[in-house]
Amino acid sequence: MTTRCTTAACGRFVHPTEDRALSLREAALLQTFPSDYRYCGTYESMERQIGNAVPVRLARALGLVVRHLLGTPPTLPK
Repeated sequence: MTTRCTTAACGRFVHPTEDRALSLREAALLQTFPSDYRYCGTYESMERQIGNAVPVRLARALGLVVRHLLGTPPTLPK
């Protein structure tokens, strides 16, 4: 995603079945943020936080690989 992830004219970030851009929440879910995650700031600031983020699940997977390579056993959240 990119900084302007809820602006249809700035990329391919449109709703798959409706004639509209993605909402902030939809963009956040695509970035694998939890559905109850809270953002701070203006609309533009939240859009930038979501669009520029490393997807949460990707970051976790990379962290587990690094941990494995360092020889530390992975722990899963309870």
